[in-house]
Amino acid sequence: PKRLNKGFYSHIIPAIKIAKSKRKGIVFKTQFSGSFDSLADFHQNEDLIVIASIEDTGPSLFSEASLCGVPAISTSIGWPMEVIENNVNGIIVERKVEAIADAIIRLYDDRDLLESMKKRIRDDYIKILGRNIMKERWLTLFKQIL
Repeated sequence: PKRLNKGFYSHIIPAIKIAKSKRKGIVFKTQFSGSFDSLADFHQNEDLIVIASIEDTGPSLFSEASLCGVPAISTSIGWPMEVIENNVNGIIVERKVEAIADAIIRLYDDRDLLESMKKRIRDDYIKILGRNIMKERWLTLFKQIL
């Protein structure tokens, strides 16, 4: 989280502070240590993730959360850009504190939209970046090269 490109301290923490000041029921959770096996349990107890990175091919957080049915508010990077259909299974935001805070508040206020996103994100992730589709893409690439 200390890497500047991740935006954790520069964007996520300030956005959470703004959102919490406007909606007292917002709870912020993080997990920076623990076993890989503990991630699924962690994600089962959250409603959404926030990604403010500017330089990620992944990030793996997006994959882990999506496969656990947790939608993302994310900047336009890597896998989120491939999977997120904006305002359908997640939200793509500008890398601005206010934009992130507004998206958090929007989903806090619109639980129907949040629940709809939760129901879609896993299947949408698998459809676009799942093992079978990625296997086919790699095979196609190797066939074209060879």
